[in-house]
Amino acid sequence: MKKTGARAKWVRPENVHITLRFLGEISEEKSREVCDSLRDGLENESEFTLKIAGLGAFPNARRPNVVWLGIESADGRLGRLKKAVDKAILPCGFEPETRAYTPHLTVGRTKSRKGAELLTRLLEDESGFELGSMEAAEVHLVKSTLTPSGPIYDTMERFVLGSGQTVSERELE
Repeated sequence: MKKTGARAKWVRPENVHITLRFLGEISEEKSREVCDSLRDGLENESEFTLKIAGLGAFPNARRPNVVWLGIESADGRLGRLKKAVDKAILPCGFEPETRAYTPHLTVGRTKSRKGAELLTRLLEDESGFELGSMEAAEVHLVKSTLTPSGPIYDTMERFVLGSGQTVSERELE
């Protein structure tokens, strides 16, 4: 994708992630409340396999603002996990999202239309791209801090699927 010459900010590999739910800016107290709710709401969820397949862009390949790799779970487990997260945080004051959930890994954001023609062609030609699979074994509550050089992600809490266990990153420090 970089070789297309598109003016884009490519996501560093360590920052690639799947967002189940964006919460926005919340207080420390609210984050503890969310953690408690997620701990209870995810205790019956178990790990599953994700397939990384498909290459595309939002809003579409002809106008790529956000370039992504698709994520699939053959048995619909990712969609169910998303619903479990939404249900768990409902008592914390977070209303269910109304837009359809499109699981993806953001790999880049375009800065202008310069070089976008080759990127568009690549997105169309490689829409069926398959990268492989991975195990989804944890859900992380992540704090993001935006900086001029890019976002910094800090895991606040990890929920190990299938174990009912929570690992507080604060306790590990």
